[in-house]
Amino acid sequence: MRYLYAAALCLVCFGSYATSESNPLHISKDGLSEFTGRYELENTALSFSSYAPNDKTVDVRVKINGKVFEADFDLYHENLHVDGHGAKLETAEKNALLQASEAITQYVQEQYYEFDPQYFMLIRILNYWAHAPAGYSHVQRDIVSGHQPPEERP
Repeated sequence: MRYLYAAALCLVCFGSYATSESNPLHISKDGLSEFTGRYELENTALSFSSYAPNDKTVDVRVKINGKVFEADFDLYHENLHVDGHGAKLETAEKNALLQASEAITQYVQEQYYEFDPQYFMLIRILNYWAHAPAGYSHVQRDIVSGHQPPEERP
């Protein structure tokens, strides 16, 4: 009986969130530090992964119609490194990013009490990329806050 309970618990924690016509969000992994899946819309293929190896960093990877976008968050120093490899997003792709962000937000609200960093940073960066001006070339960029934690101050 104990093994059956453990197997059921694993399916609940690490099972897939099913895609349907009304919900194009498919979660392939939702673990303690990693969140991966895809969002399916007509003519748009979007996959994502968000990984928080510790409480100080989050690495996000998004692929949409073959275009790769990366974001590395240093939560401790409040810095961000983004790289869209020069890609330009079409209007439909930007809409897909927004819709995926909304679907992920809804999923997290239904499943959890709060937004852990791997969810929150994924949702925020999807919105960031979706709201870029038309024709914007997403090149490598570092956003540095200048924040110094107390133990690193002179």
